[in-house]
Amino acid sequence: MTLHASCLCGHVQVQAHQRPFKIGYCHCGMCRRQSGAPFTCFSIFAAQDIGFASPPSLYTSSAEAQRGFCPQCGASISWHGQAWGQDIIAIATGLFTNAETLIPTEHWFVGSALPWVRLDDDLPKSHSL
Repeated sequence: MTLHASCLCGHVQVQAHQRPFKIGYCHCGMCRRQSGAPFTCFSIFAAQDIGFASPPSLYTSSAEAQRGFCPQCGASISWHGQAWGQDIIAIATGLFTNAETLIPTEHWFVGSALPWVRLDDDLPKSHSL
């Protein structure tokens, strides 16, 4: 099974060779600034399960992570770092051709959520990943 994703212009192409092991909404300030949205939705994969036919450009956003974006259209693509004892790549869920099948199961960094964002669903909410 392979999941396919691409940026707005199609320059960055992503293949995921497994389903994500986590899918969630991130409310951290860095994700807000990267996406320009009040929160993002990421599908998280072990790094070895992701391939890029055309890789994103990477920006080192902190000592812990890099963020990927398309060098052509500027679309936000990914988060690259370590969590749960492994190298991970989080891909923006909306980029997948079958995004409707990638259903979020949790919220992260809810302490940073904008005060007008309603978190009234039944999903687990945490202050970290």
